[in-house]
Amino acid sequence: MATAAPPLPPAASTMTTGPSTTTRPPTPPHPPTPPSSRSVAAPHSLAVRVEAAFDSIARRVPYVAVTVLIGWPLYAVAYALRPLSIEVVGTAAHTAETVIAAILAALAMFAYYRVVMTEPGSPPGVQSPGALGRSVSASDVVLHDMAASPASSSTTVVVPTPMPALAALDDGDAADRVPLVAVDNPITIKGNGERRYCRKCQVYKPDRTHHCRTCRNCVLKMDHHCPWINNCVGFYNYKHFLLFVFYTVLYSLTILICTAPLCLPALQMSTDDEYAAAAQVLSVTLVATLFGLILVGFFAFHASLVLRNMTTIENMEEQRYAVANAADPNARRVNPFDLGWRANLVQVLGSKVALWWVPVTSPVGDGLSFPINHKIYAA
Repeated sequence: MATAAPPLPPAASTMTTGPSTTTRPPTPPHPPTPPSSRSVAAPHSLAVRVEAAFDSIARRVPYVAVTVLIGWPLYAVAYALRPLSIEVVGTAAHTAETVIAAILAALAMFAYYRVVMTEPGSPPGVQSPGALGRSVSASDVVLHDMAASPASSSTTVVVPTPMPALAALDDGDAADRVPLVAVDNPITIKGNGERRYCRKCQVYKPDRTHHCRTCRNCVLKMDHHCPWINNCVGFYNYKHFLLFVFYTVLYSLTILICTAPLCLPALQMSTDDEYAAAAQVLSVTLVATLFGLILVGFFAFHASLVLRNMTTIENMEEQRYAVANAADPNARRVNPFDLGWRANLVQVLGSKVALWWVPVTSPVGDGLSFPINHKIYAA
């Protein structure tokens, strides 16, 4: 039975040039043409574009909402309710109220613009062990584990540090643990003696820095993540945020003063045109009352934090620090960053008192290290 011979390889082609003959190598077969990358990626790229478009729209919703909530009451007071307001309080009073409301609205919007456009600040991408320390003569200090009771078997750590160190309660990042670097340590470390480190950002955390899961980065002196600005409130934009809340409180109270005297006359209106004005009076008054009540308490809370030199995170976690070389680590819990209310105000609002009320200046310092109250060591 005959067996078919295997196919021969493609013959080499020859080319004769005069007396010599040149042999060409065989032409390799062409690889199959892959499908068009455009046809394969088209559905995915379309989905990415749609997702990006929705994300862009969603990020702008808070900006539009804040603008409407501030602009609409001003429009109502200055224009829509002007005839009724002049009839009730007079032209001079209406004009004065409108001017004051417009100024406060402008200040609130400017502060909002500043807090949105100013990044809170993040640690440098690469930190050397000495980047966060202070150049002071080192001494051996015992660091007590404040996360456990004195009777526990937790280990006491002894490290050289440039100044009396403070052992901090765990800041909630229990997974972020790296061996303590015994060179130029920051003021605060974990209760187990380890230096605070973010594995997600792969950087050492300076004092008061925390990782934001929404922004996906570490934020200097992080206070909280605010959905109204689509960003974190931290070291560089906290002053702008505080002034935004402050001016919004004053604006809400001014709008309430403008519309409250109009509520009773509005309830006595009878025609269709008057019903529209009455509805606007009552709705603006309701919005101003709600925002005023909420923001007054909110501003009072943040004012108390500023006076104590604390952040919302530190307050919520009830974070306190124990002097490392105290005989009883649970006996002395202090806030080392509390410099006294005057110095605390300067730390947040800046060194020029005349510019405290304007969201244009930066806070004191760099957000990587903070002055501490050395009196706690003598207490």
